[in-house]
Amino acid sequence: MPGKRRCAQILALAVCVALMLPGSASAVSWTLADGVTAAGVQALEFNVGLSSLRTSGSLATDDIGEYDLRLFTNQTINVSVTGGAGTDFILVIVDDDDNLIGIADDVGAGTESISHTVSLPRYSPKIYHLGIYAFDGGSYTLNVSMTDPGTTAGTARLAGADRYATAVRASQDAFASGSGTVVIASGANFPDALAAAGLCGAYDAPLLLVPPTSLPAVVSAEIDRLGATQAIIVGGAAAVSDGVEDLIAARPGLTGGVTRIAGASRYDTAKLIAEEMSSELGTDLPDAYLVSGVNFVDALAVSPLAYAGHRPILLTPKEAAHSATLAAIDAVGVQRVVIVGGTGAVSTTAENQVEAVLGSATSRVAGNNRFETARAVANSGVSAGLIGHRFIGVANGRGFADGLGGGVAAGAHGGGLVLMESYVIPDATQAYLLDCEGDGSGAEALRVYG
Repeated sequence: MPGKRRCAQILALAVCVALMLPGSASAVSWTLADGVTAAGVQALEFNVGLSSLRTSGSLATDDIGEYDLRLFTNQTINVSVTGGAGTDFILVIVDDDDNLIGIADDVGAGTESISHTVSLPRYSPKIYHLGIYAFDGGSYTLNVSMTDPGTTAGTARLAGADRYATAVRASQDAFASGSGTVVIASGANFPDALAAAGLCGAYDAPLLLVPPTSLPAVVSAEIDRLGATQAIIVGGAAAVSDGVEDLIAARPGLTGGVTRIAGASRYDTAKLIAEEMSSELGTDLPDAYLVSGVNFVDALAVSPLAYAGHRPILLTPKEAAHSATLAAIDAVGVQRVVIVGGTGAVSTTAENQVEAVLGSATSRVAGNNRFETARAVANSGVSAGLIGHRFIGVANGRGFADGLGGGVAAGAHGGGLVLMESYVIPDATQAYLLDCEGDGSGAEALRVYG
């Protein structure tokens, strides 16, 4: 039976770790599996895969060392601390709700160990706090290992050697049986490709990307695999050169030829895209999205909705609505406009100008940052019946390249697109995964683009 001092120190250690208060020594913090990693998509499904930590330190008698462990459902964590000669340590783990998970206190033993299996909702990682108390201080080695629960069925990473090959992977996944039309835009910049999302929906077509002056072999092969009989290039010759157009037209299956939609500016091109959509669908387009024409994140998030709902994405500068944008509203019979992004992206002045042309109020979907906006956009699409929670697309929120084709592909799958940091799962994105889990249907498939 431990003595009174030892019992008191065990209790103090549990309280200290639960409150995350450092002991007399400086606390150490280590976090495992902070998000999207090159190792695979397990982190996105909140399964970190087989992972381990081995670290060493030293504690004086009565000092406390602390570690943070981020764990995921269905994992078993094994923690042990081994001391040098003459040392004696106590090991405690508590969860983020101050619940005691385990205490290891074998008096006088050189090693203390705890094993714990995590049981959590699928999309709810949790922080566990580990404390080491030096009853008799000295050097120690901490070993942490956790088992791999396996990836969730329906999860896949779609990535190629570059942005062009990644768009092809997205096309192959979403259009496995082919498509009679293929939409092609520059992968070097975002405006034309993002404005084309609704056009892809109108034609039930994938979006492929090309460099301005060449046609990658992987893109040529995908045009052939799709069985496309016509191609639509979006953007002028500075975006996709005439030489590339000729190479596309030379594909043997494109018997319907190649057409180009291009305006004097990105705003004019978006207007022409809306008009082509209206012509193809044979109807007015009562609903449209308005996004910044100088940044990509808001249009990236709304591209699956534009695809699924056959809604044009119109572009505008921040401070004032572009004349081509206002003309497009009238040209295709837009009655309702949803602005995506805050006033830092589309100003109230631009909003008022659009409302004057509409003769009615606009609505706005926005969050405090790009990740919150993407979540709000996806949920607005679910509420409108455009997409569902059963499919989740994920792309990097700091770059546009992988999300261009991914947004269209997500829309073709009937799902939304949320955004990630490279190595961190933003709170808003995690919340969207919980949204999908909590509506009763649950996500059945997840695709990581890139």
